[in-house]
Amino acid sequence: YFYMSQEFNTLKLDLQAFANAGAMLQDMHDIEVFPRLSQELPRPELGHHEDYFVQWAVAGTLEQGPDGSPQVWLHLKLRACFPMTCQRCLDIVGIPISFDHSYRFVATEEQADLEDEESIEDVLAFTQHFNILELVEDEVLMALPLLPTHDTCPKPLKTEVLDKDFAEPEKKPNPFSVLQGLKTKS
Repeated sequence: YFYMSQEFNTLKLDLQAFANAGAMLQDMHDIEVFPRLSQELPRPELGHHEDYFVQWAVAGTLEQGPDGSPQVWLHLKLRACFPMTCQRCLDIVGIPISFDHSYRFVATEEQADLEDEESIEDVLAFTQHFNILELVEDEVLMALPLLPTHDTCPKPLKTEVLDKDFAEPEKKPNPFSVLQGLKTKS
């Protein structure tokens, strides 16, 4: 139900005009569009994988603020899937992310800091030109799990000597064995 409006630039969105118009934008990107996100994720062996994506939609509204005056709001919906390294089997696992969140804009950074602690929604400082893609990337980075894992790893883990493919750790020579020859008998 969102549409792509040609009159608004996602990299320099005029927040006031966007909210005044009650406009909506949506897009879908490959993860390479997001530089910080691309640095955090492993590259699947097959190169570009169409299952890894970021799909987002944002709507602007004017809503009555606590003082009765209209305030700019953005409502962001996001759906994504990312390749990450499973911390159990070390294979690539697709991590799905989905959320629906609202942001209220206030005049200054100080006011945003004060009101953000008490609000259900995120409170951000108003800026004339807002970068939607940076907001999307920020939210995705915060939503990524610290320890990604498969629900069930695709291959059994080799964890014991009884497993036929288990590799014994390589025996390293004792670094002090050279000193043994230098010992003098007393």
